[in-house]
Amino acid sequence: MENFIIRSALLSDVSVLVELDAACWDAHLRATHNIITERIVQNAPEQFVVEVSGEIVGILYTRRIPSTDALTVGGTFEKCHNLHVDGGCVLQLVAIAVQPSSASKGNIGAMLRDHALNVARSDSSVKRVVAMTRCSRYIPKVISEGTQVGNEISNYCRYVHAKKDPTIFFHVSGGAEICAIIKGYREEDIANLGCAVLI
Repeated sequence: MENFIIRSALLSDVSVLVELDAACWDAHLRATHNIITERIVQNAPEQFVVEVSGEIVGILYTRRIPSTDALTVGGTFEKCHNLHVDGGCVLQLVAIAVQPSSASKGNIGAMLRDHALNVARSDSSVKRVVAMTRCSRYIPKVISEGTQVGNEISNYCRYVHAKKDPTIFFHVSGGAEICAIIKGYREEDIANLGCAVLI
């Protein structure tokens, strides 16, 4: 790979990060300018940017939260924007975006993940690393073929645990364990039945 650095995000990066989010996510799943700004203001040192030859090609957003329960007990994607606590003992991997045109896309994502995990290992205040992720290719009609109507969540669970999805595999290959399917976490994520995968 060309010369690269991993550094903390700056407020001056926000416009570029908004464009990067737009290049990576469907319109209804993108982070707004305000949300990206808020993430950096709350926890700038642990928002990790990758630059290749001076150009931002990837970002991994994180936040410190007080407990995993804060995500799973009545938590939704929208409510979780307000969970950050300075010095929280759980590091949540919030979102990742890597420039689709980057020749080393897979490597950049893995570098960001591994960098965040190394930072967590070196910080005694971090007791756990978690994420609420999604499937990138879950297709309900395909998965539910030949099964009873109404079993979509069961089918989703089987699909996740079979690790057939590249996003789930990305996390598992970095050492994550699949813990639960959280229903109703992100209603606008229709492709995933509004579910998130706790890892």
